[in-house]
Order: sequence, then structure tokens, then C-alpha cells
Amino acid sequence: MKLIVNGNNYEHDGDNTIAGLLAAMGANADKVAVAVNDDVIPRAERTNVRLKENDCVEILVFAAGG
Repeated sequence: MKLIVNGNNYEHDGDNTIAGLLAAMGANADKVAVAVNDDVIPRAERTNVRLKENDCVEILVFAAGG
């Protein structure tokens, strides 16, 4: 399925959940926030929310600094 991830075209052939996308991308699910079509998805819902063709996904990585 074709997605737009962080503004870039991305072809995803795996599990169509947010959790599946994060796993396929090698993202540390504990250290990211995810929005789909401008809706923030709570961590507890990532295995339930199904992605659809042309969804726009933003993955934000938490970074510590000082």
C-alpha cells in the first residue's frame, strides 16, 4: 500500500496497522509519537488502527537534550 510517511512516499507491504508500519521501519515504538491524517494515535491504539492507501503518517521521534 502507498503511504506518505513524514512527507515522503513509502510503499508498505506488511501488516496494515500502525504497529506493523513501525516494526517494518525499524522504529523504536516506545520513543515515537504517531499521527495519521493529522489525528494523534495513542500508543494503546497502534495495533487497532488500520492504515489505508494514501494515508499521511507523521512519526515524531522523542529526543533528549539540554
